[in-house]
Amino acid sequence: MKHPYTKLLANIIAYAASIILYALNAGGSINGLTILSITLATIASINLVRAITTITERKQQ
Repeated sequence: MKHPYTKLLANIIAYAASIILYALNAGGSINGLTILSITLATIASINLVRAITTITERKQQ
């Protein structure tokens, strides 16, 4: 059984990876602000997935 949001999760992971690559290419090094930005984006992505999963579970009941 494939989870319907597997593709969404994969897109979010790719998005986070692109942020990291951009930070490495743009600055040459990762500073505190970049780490904070990546952390916030990651937390937001995780919360989004959790919210969608919760909504999906409620609809199925």
